[in-house]
Amino acid sequence: MWTLANWLPRLGQVQEADQWHRRAAETGNPHAMLALARRLERGGQHEEAEHWYRRAAGTGDPHAILALAARLRRAERADEAEHWYRRAAKAGDPQAMLALAGRLRDAGKAQEAEVWYRRAADTGNPHAARAISRKAL
Repeated sequence: MWTLANWLPRLGQVQEADQWHRRAAETGNPHAMLALARRLERGGQHEEAEHWYRRAAGTGDPHAILALAARLRRAERADEAEHWYRRAAKAGDPQAMLALAGRLRDAGKAQEAEVWYRRAADTGNPHAARAISRKAL
């Protein structure tokens, strides 16, 4: 189901692809949920897109959590975004650690931001290491 949904748009069968993405998402596949959310968001269906972002994030998938947090940040819902960044960061995701550090820095929480920058740098994340070396905290 999931593979078919990914190939159909390339063949010009977008409506059929949407149906297969939805079917795969409804089975609980976090990748399909995330793909469906992105397709819905691009189509301007923001409320339904957020529903699928949240369902995907609820599975614990780090990509889905980051996607939801980014969507919330773009919607200027920074506190909610921070919650999801924190969840993924605590689970060990380096991108989430970096995003959380940036959010905390922007919120004036420099000490906690530094902790997350260092944790991200310890994973080998070059952006976090650069932030620490520049004293961008």
